[in-house]
Amino acid sequence: MRRAAIILVLALTACEKGGECRETWTQLEFTAPLADGTSAENVMAALGGEFTGTLQWRSSDDVTQHPAMGATELTLALTYAGGEVWLVDREPDDVAPNERLACLDDLVIHAKLALTTADGALQGSWDVEAVQGIGSGATLGVDVRPFEAGDAGDFSAALAHPDEWDAGSEELALHATFHEAMVSGELMLTAAWSVPGENGLTATLATWTATP
Repeated sequence: MRRAAIILVLALTACEKGGECRETWTQLEFTAPLADGTSAENVMAALGGEFTGTLQWRSSDDVTQHPAMGATELTLALTYAGGEVWLVDREPDDVAPNERLACLDDLVIHAKLALTTADGALQGSWDVEAVQGIGSGATLGVDVRPFEAGDAGDFSAALAHPDEWDAGSEELALHATFHEAMVSGELMLTAAWSVPGENGLTATLATWTATP
């Protein structure tokens, strides 16, 4: 989804006295330097690329999945192919004089994530937003939510006791964090309990680490 060159979005940040972070989205060139001298190009060169490692399938009493257990070789790649780049600048808004509200900036890079496993369970690629919290260290976070199993090879997951959960509330999500010379990640399934007010389900279906 494309945004205009500058968009103001009001984003609420938890604060007992009602303070907010006001966001300004500014579109950047891939090579444009930020205030600290880095750029989206530098970030992708340092943290993106192709990685190989091991994915470990995790069993759960609440979820039936295929494959259900074991380990497999993983290949994962985060690449840039001309997508949009945005700087999200956040500033405190409507904050009382005695309040302190941390409003952190983000660099958002529209990129491509590809993931395959040797067992054939995962085979796919997704358009993603790779997000780096400016000033939070050399990491780049990627979420695929919802993660559609139909786009991911032969992988499948279903609630083992669907009558206990709110029908249609289940969602698969893939999370990956790119560090310098390493990426870690997990595949999660969440669902809401059928009884209002009860805690929902969060099940880890797979975890992995990989290196260039």
